[in-house]
Amino acid sequence: DRPPSFNAGVLLFNLDTWRTENWDTEMQKVCKINEDRNLWPDFGSQPPLVVLLGGDRFDRLDESKLVSNMGYQPNKDRDINDDKLFLHWNGEKKPWLKGGYYRQIWEPYDVHNCTADNLILELHSVFSRLGLEPESDSCQSKVEKRGRGRRRKKGRTTRESNGLNT
Repeated sequence: DRPPSFNAGVLLFNLDTWRTENWDTEMQKVCKINEDRNLWPDFGSQPPLVVLLGGDRFDRLDESKLVSNMGYQPNKDRDINDDKLFLHWNGEKKPWLKGGYYRQIWEPYDVHNCTADNLILELHSVFSRLGLEPESDSCQSKVEKRGRGRRRKKGRTTRESNGLNT
């Protein structure tokens, strides 16, 4: 029986655990072994993360909140709605590449198109909808401390601009 695994494309980390268990150093060790032995030359961060954090060291996200394979299947009738929290472009047709799929959905989240305040509010929304509380100060109060959340594109928030209203 194989131990449980995960797709490294959609991850949430407990940073306190990351720090207390010294995952930086452990990850560097795994990456060094990979570099020396050329174990996984074509798989990016997936193998080292699974080696370090696989088995019983992770919790699964609710898969009903995920839309995946967005870089593989361009014409599939996708159920992308307000219940979905994670959109994963696994596959070769990433939306930031020429000919990438579902570019119109991704563009509002492009780092060149959205503000830090919108990202903070979006993350707060995701954590809340997962039933998680962000650590320390809430994301909303961080935005309020910085000043009112900035708007983009004719006064619409990031989620509003692609039709996925929260």
